[in-house]
Amino acid sequence: GGRSLQQSMYASLIRAPMAFFDTTPLGRVLNRFTKDVSDVDKNTITMISAFVRMSIQMTSAIIIIGSTAYYTLFAFAPIFALFYWVQQYYNVSAREIKRLDSLTRSPIYQEFGQCLDGMTSIRAYAKQDSLLNRCGLWVDRHVQTNVAMMSANR
Repeated sequence: GGRSLQQSMYASLIRAPMAFFDTTPLGRVLNRFTKDVSDVDKNTITMISAFVRMSIQMTSAIIIIGSTAYYTLFAFAPIFALFYWVQQYYNVSAREIKRLDSLTRSPIYQEFGQCLDGMTSIRAYAKQDSLLNRCGLWVDRHVQTNVAMMSANR
């Protein structure tokens, strides 16, 4: 699961050319190693069990309906086609929203790391308020995409 994903990501990161590190923010790399691996660890079993349970329920319902009123099975074809079309539309939208969620989370990780590195300078120049405002903007942007993602999942 998550362990093999993280090991393969780590191996790929070690073999990445230096240009990758010049163009990719550190926050994006940290985001991949934390949030994405956490999602795989937490959600894989739940999604598989939900898929199996719903598949069994749907198959059972079709068998029962087909054995008692077989003519209703003809109505299922256009309904399944409609569900397939809606699923394809949703998958494209959900993938894009997930990408935006990841892109807005990465700067938060990057800012946090930079804050820890430059804590003495931030305090020396009394820039705590401007730093809090900037971090607040990053968090607000991330919350906006997170709300869109939760709305799409409903």
